[in-house]
Amino acid sequence: TLYFLSEDARIIKKRMLTSKNGRMTDHSTYIRSKTGERIPIRLSASLLYDYEGNRAGSVGFFRDQRKILSIKRQVEVLRELHKTALEITSHKSTPRLVDSILQRAVDLLKGTGGALYLLDEKEKATATIAAVCNLPNKLIRQSIAVGDNLVGKVASSQKPALITEYHKWPHRVPLFEEYQFTTVAAAPI
Repeated sequence: TLYFLSEDARIIKKRMLTSKNGRMTDHSTYIRSKTGERIPIRLSASLLYDYEGNRAGSVGFFRDQRKILSIKRQVEVLRELHKTALEITSHKSTPRLVDSILQRAVDLLKGTGGALYLLDEKEKATATIAAVCNLPNKLIRQSIAVGDNLVGKVASSQKPALITEYHKWPHRVPLFEEYQFTTVAAAPI
């Protein structure tokens, strides 16, 4: 089928049939590419009639929204970066600033929570949780050994990392076992 969801065709037809002029404009939906990819589109369609006024079919025009949605996401990221810059210049308190930066990072990633670690620069063997977002404050000042865990992986590579099934990953940090994280991302700053 053309539409990603089979019921979309019925919804679109019903909207055209129930409209006063047999048209539908600017409808958001998804189509399926030849490879099965879900593509967001904006659709405008109209019923067609034969010379006797009988419904003969329909015609529709759509616009691929992938680029527009990507630009909207970039604008959202830039807006959040601007807010972060304003926060940095307005805070005189380092803890409040760290909390604000962490909250912005969680919001940008559309995450449910996060933690900011400070790596022991001399030994690089431990990292201390400096701030948390939507996690218990009891985690602040907890130290974890840096090794094969995600903190160690990011600290040694200096590159972001993503673990999609953290609850199954063999290098989980025991401190977080009770929280049942699913997907976890980490990045050096």
